[in-house]
Amino acid sequence: KVFMYSGIFSLAALNVMIATSSQAKLTVPQRNSMIAADAFLTPVKEIFQFLEDTVTVKITYAMAQNDSEAVNAVLIVGVVGGAI
Repeated sequence: KVFMYSGIFSLAALNVMIATSSQAKLTVPQRNSMIAADAFLTPVKEIFQFLEDTVTVKITYAMAQNDSEAVNAVLIVGVVGGAI
């Protein structure tokens, strides 16, 4: 538990330090550009996370059914779909 709490604390402290540092060292247009990029990249990240979760569930289900053909098909579609 100590490692978990220290990891959570470290992550929170790091986020505060990065935000403070970026506000102090970046100009207003640079900071606005960073916020705009984050606003665009966050939904993209979420889409890929959704695809990863979907592929994981489908592969796990196919493995539970002992359907190796479905596992291979879903894995190939997931890898190719993620690459495109």
